[in-house]
Amino acid sequence: MKKSILALTAAAATLVAVAGCSSQPKAEESPAANAYVGKTLAFAKDRVDQDRALVYDLSKPALGKEPTYSDNGNDGGFTVIVNCTASNGIGIGVVPSGDVTASVKKKMRDHGYDSFLSECGKKSK
Repeated sequence: MKKSILALTAAAATLVAVAGCSSQPKAEESPAANAYVGKTLAFAKDRVDQDRALVYDLSKPALGKEPTYSDNGNDGGFTVIVNCTASNGIGIGVVPSGDVTASVKKKMRDHGYDSFLSECGKKSK
């Protein structure tokens, strides 16, 4: 009897440990501005509250190219160039990862794309 109780306790402890290791990161309801800049959209979407997140393909205003993002599961092929949180939601601005050049990276670091998202609270230039 004592061995079966010990075995059950050990099994329960193992299950708790495994469950703790395999869980997703807790969804952020209010991530810091530009917390995901330079990361893939997949990375950002794994960490934000999906009910509040809005993804914007900023290819046209940022690069002068036609938008290509669709919610088809290719989130790893897009890079976050700006993200902001407001009362209306979490805005995540992306462009295709292949279009992220050195000048795009510099503009990301300088918050040059913030004006494209209303969630950032800035007017477009």
